Amino acid sequence: MTNQVDGAVTGTLQPELGTGTSNIGIIFTSFVGLAEDQPCPACTGATVGATGTCQGGPQDGQACTTDGTTPSLGNTSFDCPPNASADIGASTLPLNLTTGSRTLPLSATCIGSSANGKPCYCADQLQPNQCHDGVCTVDADGEGAYLRDRSTHSAPSKASAPAPPMPIAPPRATVAPPKVRGCLGVTDATGTLTDPIVRTGTPSQATPLQVATFCINATRNSAVNAAAGLAGPGTLRLRRRPRASNRAVLRVVDEPYRRLSVARRPRA
Repeated sequence: MTNQVDGAVTGTLQPELGTGTSNIGIIFTSFVGLAEDQPCPACTGATVGATGTCQGGPQDGQACTTDGTTPSLGNTSFDCPPNASADIGASTLPLNLTTGSRTLPLSATCIGSSANGKPCYCADQLQPNQCHDGVCTVDADGEGAYLRDRSTHSAPSKASAPAPPMPIAPPRATVAPPKVRGCLGVTDATGTLTDPIVRTGTPSQATPLQVATFCINATRNSAVNAAAGLAGPGTLRLRRRPRASNRAVLRVVDEPYRRLSVARRPRA
């Protein structure tokens, strides 16, 4: 996946209060990964700013400078883009970050056959969520979760004795552990959304917490839409650390604490 800033970045900042807002339009594009153990083209530069060569993608073997490092995706670089032919859909992500509060109201109507006419958050949203029973409960932070039903399946026993007189144990019934899935928006017992999505930030001169609520448009790829639950709502919590440079320009450095919540289709 790649992210591209779409248009001007605007906002306000009050360092003495630790408050601020940021409005950033993002276009994110999904691509088919190169391989399971290397989903994105990588740069061999060991650290940010180090030079190396691209591994994978259309610039494979060409010079690059590492622009970011991640434990799961390796070292990435703007010099090492994914293959254009692997593009499977793009969508917009209108980030409206603030240290105050953001609210996403129930301003749309679901259009899916199973929830047609019910309130939804976003235009072209099919249904409130994709929980197995349609019911989503949220915690004190507004993060939703539901517990999938336990399912029973049979696992064959390991019979190693080849002698005919030895009885073979019948298959054992095992219970799969419950799986917790995420959801957005509290519902009543019938699966109907009842409340807006609210996120509240924290002003701070040291480590302000910015939050955002937004709608994510559907991509042109139906498989991506089904997997990610698009069109649908999303939220973001972003812990940031302001840092003054020697040029008296305020920079903002992202801290490791980032949590993005998106309405997703649960996987078995």
